Amino acid sequence: MIRALLAPLNRLCIGPRITIGFAVVLTVLVVLTLIGNLALRRASVEFDRLALYQGQTNRILDIERRAIDLQRRVLAYTYSGYGGIVARVRVSIRELRVQIEMAKLGTRDPEQARLLQRMSEVFRLYGDNFESTVIERGQRDRALHHDFQPLGQRIGERLVELRQETAHSGAYDLAARIGSARENILLAHQHALEFENAPDSSLARAAHASIDALERELAAARDQPGYAAVSERLGEIATLTRDYRAALSGFLQATRAYLHLVYVVLAGEAGELAQLADLLKTLNLTRQTELRARMLRENRFIQHVTLSISSLAVFLTILLAWRIGRGITQPLMAMTRTLTDLTQGRLDAEIPYRERTDEIGAMAQAANVFREEVAKKERAEAANRAKSLFLAHMSHELRTPLNAILGFSQLMARMPDTPPDQQRYLTIINNSGSHLLAMINDILDMSKIEAGQLESDFQPVDLWRLLDEIDSLFGLRAAHQGIAFVLDRGPNLPRAIGTDPGKLRQVLINLIGNAFKFTERGEVRMRVGIQEAESKGLRLIVEIADSGCGIPPDQLSSIFAPFVQAGTRGQEGTGLGLAICQRFVELLGGEIQVESEPGHGSRFRFWLPVETAADSEAPPLDEPRQALELELEPDQPAYRLLSVEDNPDNRLLLATILKPLGLELREATNGAEGVQRFETWRPHLIWMDIRMPVMDGREATRRIRALPGGDSCKIIAITASTFVEERAQILANGFDDFLSKPYRDTDIHRLLGRHLGLRFRAGERPPAPLAASATMPEVPEGLMSVMRDAVILGDSERIETLLQELDERHPQVAALLREWVADYQYERILRWLEDDDGRRTDRTADHPGGR
Repeated sequence: MIRALLAPLNRLCIGPRITIGFAVVLTVLVVLTLIGNLALRRASVEFDRLALYQGQTNRILDIERRAIDLQRRVLAYTYSGYGGIVARVRVSIRELRVQIEMAKLGTRDPEQARLLQRMSEVFRLYGDNFESTVIERGQRDRALHHDFQPLGQRIGERLVELRQETAHSGAYDLAARIGSARENILLAHQHALEFENAPDSSLARAAHASIDALERELAAARDQPGYAAVSERLGEIATLTRDYRAALSGFLQATRAYLHLVYVVLAGEAGELAQLADLLKTLNLTRQTELRARMLRENRFIQHVTLSISSLAVFLTILLAWRIGRGITQPLMAMTRTLTDLTQGRLDAEIPYRERTDEIGAMAQAANVFREEVAKKERAEAANRAKSLFLAHMSHELRTPLNAILGFSQLMARMPDTPPDQQRYLTIINNSGSHLLAMINDILDMSKIEAGQLESDFQPVDLWRLLDEIDSLFGLRAAHQGIAFVLDRGPNLPRAIGTDPGKLRQVLINLIGNAFKFTERGEVRMRVGIQEAESKGLRLIVEIADSGCGIPPDQLSSIFAPFVQAGTRGQEGTGLGLAICQRFVELLGGEIQVESEPGHGSRFRFWLPVETAADSEAPPLDEPRQALELELEPDQPAYRLLSVEDNPDNRLLLATILKPLGLELREATNGAEGVQRFETWRPHLIWMDIRMPVMDGREATRRIRALPGGDSCKIIAITASTFVEERAQILANGFDDFLSKPYRDTDIHRLLGRHLGLRFRAGERPPAPLAASATMPEVPEGLMSVMRDAVILGDSERIETLLQELDERHPQVAALLREWVADYQYERILRWLEDDDGRRTDRTADHPGGR
């Protein structure tokens, strides 16, 4: 039955199936949550009602306690008559009324409200009757203290006086009767006072009987003859006795009314209040019992419903988990194992479930595609590794011999006894080697760009001077080529900006040089401006447009690809210029674009984010280096140097450079031999090649640092690598510095001064070729123009050809220019070529005889 119900679901994809399953479970959980929420709200309402009943019970108990205390105070007032109790009773009555009103406001039960209303009415009557009781007590006290007691006291006093007088006169019978009358007044007064504490009618009758006896004794005494004066006084006492009887009647009546209010009315009302309180307590307890029973029944019902729905949810969850586990999890685990095998290189792993039409099948198909792509990627990575390894080895294998070629050609060209013909040949060798080195550097730069190993060096740069230099450099070429070169500077162009000056200069030179290549007539125009981008700081905008042959539309998409040369005619070069420009611009955070129309020219436009900098922060342009022979200043320590190099030519070159300095130098052909020489000779500085047989420079340095005294020895790595990260690794391996191949003697002098503190001075210069004349001879203007163009293009072969032509007419000028070319002083050659006749005087003091 379950399979029949689930059959339609099996025709769905995994996503809808999981969605439906989770929707069902979620619906059940939502229903369960709603029921729980309703139950919680119902329980909260019931608990509130229970709390209300409990609060009402507590409030009724408090009312009952206060009512009992109130009745005690009323009785205390009855016995004591103290007026302070009246104020406290009145306060208690007001408080009780407030409590009853609060209880009435807090109840929702009609029966409870009715009882509380009756209790409120009783308390109102109780308060009114208490006020009446106070009034009656006042009247009773006035009757006692103002009428009854004063009359009784006067009667008693007069009877005592009269008795004493009759006793002195010898009327003893009369005195006895007067004494008996006095006893009766005292008895009447005593009975009246006892009636106040115990309102018994017999006491009232006894009091009246005592007054009757008093009146009889007074009448009998007044009737005795011979006592006229006494009889008159007895008549006055009889009159007082009649007043006394009236006062007694008033006193007894006030006492009866007062005690009736206290013991009948107030006591009855207090009893009714107590009865109402008992009824309210009973009613509240009954309501609480009923409420608890109802809550218990509802909780049991909710528990049963919740248990049933929870069981259904658990069942559905188990069913869903079973279906997911069987139809999804197990296939996913199998696919995971398959993908793991594929990622670990086991490309022959079996890919199951490819026949399925759902997502698992799609995953299996994707895994199959992934296996094919991994195979392609491995082949590509193997090719990249081979390329990187080839470039690294080629860099070392090419730079190492170039180091010897360039170094020895420079040293030999500076020797004063070198014939001019040999100097010319050495210059050709040096220029050819420099051209080859430039090509190697371009290829390695492109490799570093592709490997993401090229970094930017942001620093302040003088933009005005850079543009002036570009204008001067290409203005000469434009004049020779017969076209116009226009430099448009935008308004508000800052002088100092923050960017990578080397990369910006190379991009400008590459783009402008490329424009000159393809422009035979018209102009090359460069526009430079500054733009303030929203929330992105400043942008340097550069646009270079030419009127050349243009770029075909089908080549625009590949114009920035490496080793691609676009154009309508073949051009020289490696095809890396535009590719390097694009990579440099992107590295600096900018973007480069190109627009072109065949036959009308091209326009390259790029922008770079720059920062503003103070004019004083821009570094000055480097001055041309003077080639001088250097020697050590006197009175310096005699340091020991060790050269560890497997290439004999490079060992000889380093020895030749160091020989004029008079420093002691020993050599080793590999790292192991270098470690042995260190242990036996203890040099102060070691020139350590990185790539060597037997033991490389890194391992040799590590072992030397572990030996006693190894930490104090300066070790300089000699490397042919141009990769930045490899140089960083070299310094991290314990080297103090590094020297890149090919190197010059000035690099050697700089490192010796930095690490050993050696000081150098200019030595004696070799004889200048132009010493015989004080002024430059005239050179044909056409030859100078061609020479200027060759220098701008860096065409070493063309320069050497022109120098050979110049050798026939002016060998001294050719020798001087060869020295400048050998020392890469192209800017100095351009300045000399730009000078007029009056500025071509170059004194022998300015002639570079060496480094």
